[in-house]
Amino acid sequence: MIAFSHPWALLLALPAAWLLWRARRPDVETREVGNVFLWLDSPLDPRAAAQAGRPLPPWLVWLQAAVLVLVAAAISWPSRPDPRPAAALILDVSMSMSARTGDASRIESARAAAKQWLSAQPRRSAVSVIAAGARAVEAEVVEAGSPGAADAIDRLDATDASGELADAIALARRRTSGRVAVITDLPAPATIDRTVEWRQIGGPADNVAITNLAGTEEGGAIAEVTNFGAAARRASLAIDGGAAPRREQFEIGPAEVRAFLIEPGPDRTLSATLTVDGNSGNAISRDDRRSAEIRRVKRLNVVLIGDQPMIAAALR
Repeated sequence: MIAFSHPWALLLALPAAWLLWRARRPDVETREVGNVFLWLDSPLDPRAAAQAGRPLPPWLVWLQAAVLVLVAAAISWPSRPDPRPAAALILDVSMSMSARTGDASRIESARAAAKQWLSAQPRRSAVSVIAAGARAVEAEVVEAGSPGAADAIDRLDATDASGELADAIALARRRTSGRVAVITDLPAPATIDRTVEWRQIGGPADNVAITNLAGTEEGGAIAEVTNFGAAARRASLAIDGGAAPRREQFEIGPAEVRAFLIEPGPDRTLSATLTVDGNSGNAISRDDRRSAEIRRVKRLNVVLIGDQPMIAAALR
């Protein structure tokens, strides 16, 4: 498919078509007739002589038409567009993007920044929108300036996974040779390519989270709570499952990790819900609940006869 930067310039080729049509018209047949006034001189009218021009040679007509066509083609600027998108926009959709600062979350601010960036691109240019979550995926290819572009951005939301920005940038480089923009809450790494436009959304936010809920060999579990904030917080952890449901009240200091042992119980499914006292200090609500399926490890009793230290170490 060929695109034209100035398609209106093709109208300049119409005079060439007219010239060729006129050149193909049959010549008017002339016939000499006698003049009864043979004794009179018939002076030529100079105006008539100027109007009755000689027809152009065929080769000159074709040359003029070719010049007009070449001029029209040059001004229209035909080109074969690159089938790949002209640019790529990477939006971080990791869990940290759900953090709230004030009345808006980071993902809401990122959507607004993405729409602003799209509006600055050439109108109707193709842009690849890439979501950087647990894995980098191309969400959609949109046209800058179209209503569908804003709708595609609004459909992106924060997930419960981490953001793979390096994979997203690699995907963007494969999809386009043009501009690449990244919108995230992380600072730009020192090794980032200077051709990548990096925009950081949001700043440090205090948060307390359940960072781990894993089973033990005995069939129980360990729940870990981490305070990522700069101040101590009072919180409670509700545990459903294990030997019996329970609620732990505790205070956790800055950068502290608290571990809670859950005794084995009849239920294979455990869930833990975190509640932080106060209206601040817990910017991300998605990491306040976790669940896990606990499987008891079956042990096999082995009696080793003889002195085999290597086999004994492997069986421990």
